Amino acid sequence: MARLTLTVPFSGLPQKIIVPITVRQAFAVCDFYMVKQVTLAARAFWDTGSNVTCITHTLAKQLQLIKASDGSLGSIDARSDVPLFDVDLLLAEGFVVPSVPIAGITDQSKFDILIGMNVINRGNFHWDRNGSDSVLTFTVG
Repeated sequence: MARLTLTVPFSGLPQKIIVPITVRQAFAVCDFYMVKQVTLAARAFWDTGSNVTCITHTLAKQLQLIKASDGSLGSIDARSDVPLFDVDLLLAEGFVVPSVPIAGITDQSKFDILIGMNVINRGNFHWDRNGSDSVLTFTVG
């Protein structure tokens, strides 16, 4: 597997790490159901405190995602039933994280996808401060 790296510079020290990515229904799902693969741009929030990657219901509908199964998400004080999907995350040109299990969540104002540890653990995630600026680096391979 080729070594792939996503590098995103930030001015200052942001409170949330939100980067532009592209998302689509996983190729294997489209092939199995013989449906068109819709690809859309999204705002991704990198969250090392989340075990699961999530997608807003609105973006899931726009992508015409096919539900893979049902699941549940837990927080400190609650559990909720959620739909589960399989998607491909395109982090940069030629950098695809394939067949990511992703949970449907209520719409968020600042992001469309929350990237959790089930994606982050597939590579090396690094956050670096360079003076007053910051850089996110994510490498796979």
